[in-house]
Amino acid sequence: MIEPPPILSQSPGGRWLEKFRQWAKGLRILPGRGYRVKETTGGVILEIEQKGGGGAGGTTAAAVITEIGHDNFFKAQLWGGSDFDGDIVDVAKEFEFWQDPTSGMGMETDWDGQTATYDYDDDSHRTSTDPLGNVRNQIAVPRYYVGQSLKVSRLANAIPAGDDEADVSWIEASTRYWIKDPVE
Repeated sequence: MIEPPPILSQSPGGRWLEKFRQWAKGLRILPGRGYRVKETTGGVILEIEQKGGGGAGGTTAAAVITEIGHDNFFKAQLWGGSDFDGDIVDVAKEFEFWQDPTSGMGMETDWDGQTATYDYDDDSHRTSTDPLGNVRNQIAVPRYYVGQSLKVSRLANAIPAGDDEADVSWIEASTRYWIKDPVE
């Protein structure tokens, strides 16, 4: 990453932003459970450490999305030790991204007895209507796409994926957010 230049503005916001920049420059990624940190002249590399064939027994594994388009989950291929050639598994999305009304999760948000509703165009786009009738287009960041690599975690107990779907034993361990569509 190229370091941003100093913020020279003397406004309160500019001074705060420069303090934030200085703080961020001092951060270092530390090694943790399941990964190693390698610092190079080009930046920092996180190497995921696989145990027991890529995620068996309640561990976190690297995976790549192979199929999207399901309401509550996607299909992903696990890291097999040298490539993404392990098992293909169903992976539950984070609950905020569940679309299936039968799941009772992720479809509506309750605000003091009033409900916001969501209509999904696909895995990464939805329309939100708040209790006052305000409508906003939202996108998932990062968006879901075939070929995307991410972390998944094996669950101790499988969870139901929906009416006509198999139970899911893996869950997405990467972070996603719904944000207002910037094109709007």
